[in-house]
Amino acid sequence: MSSYLQHKNREEITATILVSTALILGVFVRLVYLFQDDFPLNDGGLFYTMVRDLQANRFLIPAVTQYNLSDLPFAYPPLAFYLTGFLNSFFGFDLLSLMRWLPLVFNILAIPIFYHFAKQLFKEPIRAGLATLFFALLKPGYEWLIMGGGLTRSPALFFSLLTLDRYLVLIQSEEKRTRRIITVILLYSLTFLFHMEIGWFTTYSLALLWFFKGRSWKNFISSAIIAAGAFIVTSPYWIQVIRHHSLQPFLAGLFSGGYSPFLSVFELFYFNFTEELIFPILAIIALIGLVITLIRREFLFPAWLVLNAIMDARSVNRSDVIPAAMLISIGIVDGVFLLIRKYGSKNKTNIDGSEPGGGLFTRSGILIIYVLCAQVVLTAYLARYTDEALTHVLSKGDRQAMTWIKENTSPDSQFISLPSSKWWETDAVGEWFPALTERNNVLTVQGSEWKPNYQQKIADYKELNSTIKSGRLTANALLEKYPNVNYIYVPLSFFRDSAELAMLKISLEAFPLLYSNKDVEVYSVRGN
Repeated sequence: MSSYLQHKNREEITATILVSTALILGVFVRLVYLFQDDFPLNDGGLFYTMVRDLQANRFLIPAVTQYNLSDLPFAYPPLAFYLTGFLNSFFGFDLLSLMRWLPLVFNILAIPIFYHFAKQLFKEPIRAGLATLFFALLKPGYEWLIMGGGLTRSPALFFSLLTLDRYLVLIQSEEKRTRRIITVILLYSLTFLFHMEIGWFTTYSLALLWFFKGRSWKNFISSAIIAAGAFIVTSPYWIQVIRHHSLQPFLAGLFSGGYSPFLSVFELFYFNFTEELIFPILAIIALIGLVITLIRREFLFPAWLVLNAIMDARSVNRSDVIPAAMLISIGIVDGVFLLIRKYGSKNKTNIDGSEPGGGLFTRSGILIIYVLCAQVVLTAYLARYTDEALTHVLSKGDRQAMTWIKENTSPDSQFISLPSSKWWETDAVGEWFPALTERNNVLTVQGSEWKPNYQQKIADYKELNSTIKSGRLTANALLEKYPNVNYIYVPLSFFRDSAELAMLKISLEAFPLLYSNKDVEVYSVRGN
């Protein structure tokens, strides 16, 4: 008995070390990106304006947001805006600083929650600790969560994991069911009130857990009560949206992704959801874990991957981080360490005193974990200037230009801000322009997912980007397509020293240059 307790105690200590390492390395790989600038990463301009709208309306949800002066429905789940606006209005925290740091805080807090959830699934602290270590390091688990737009995504994932964790406790225990049902209802509701898509991920994940971990009529009834309770708790939000806009924003949002579940399922065979930039060693280990689970006829994690591909094709890699981290742990313990046990030297003593060649506690096992972590951390460090999503930050020159525009142009002016990225999702200039200038940018896509013209806005952005890259863009062609535009905003940092910029500037010579700095030029093409 004493030997058993000592072994369990060693396992708990090891798991604590693994989780602590996950927190330390997780903070590091995230701060590598956040310390590049003093402004929120990439996106968030839409949410910045929506927080301001909520504050201006005395914390009552308005019918529309003033973002881009386009009467966009204020349909986004509002809890992140309430939290940020409250901290700004009543505690005096700077709004942009909140948008920079709150996503990081919630993303880091999700790491220990994941450990508790994984520990319930595995029933073994070391397996759960290993899964947590790689959950903290896989890029899809933080890439779109620590940006300015992570203001909604990051707390939603945090509450989603809490929901799944508490639900698993509920369906595997007969004690305190009423209290636990109420807890899950509140956590599930909070997830939806931060982010609808992650709320949807949570919904089918709960169904998956019920099917594999607690399939019974009693748990089914409890689950139905949870669904009904969350429907009621979130009703003030969706009733408000329907009252002003009927179901149109929700229907538009539902079909806004433009992603194919069939393509997403097909891409499972590429097994690249870990998004490793050098060599996909973790994806390979996850594949080993997947094969092991299939051989054992343990289908929860494989089913979760397939379900993510079908039900959440738009953000499949982010959703896959949870089952992928579990599979990596299985691949290490039951795959890699099994080879160590089989072929390791029988004369070496393990660090914990267990049988020789026992896996994690051998020098080989520790070296493997070290190398895997070092590769991921080094990759994040080297990619801090090249990552498509996390390196797009609004420059100081852009911020200065936008301040000038706000102070020196008419409020009803229309601008076209030329693309500052290959993809509209990473066009920091395009998203922050309406927020900081309070002017309309005809090319901004963000926010239009709640309106029927969303796909057309994306098509216009892609068409203009393609025209620029081909060198065929002229000012006259722009004005023919956008006849009401008064100014053209040129983000020089995207075009720096390119032939496309030289040709564009030749076509803009006929128009007055109103403002310029090292990052921006603003041309007047029509009086206003």
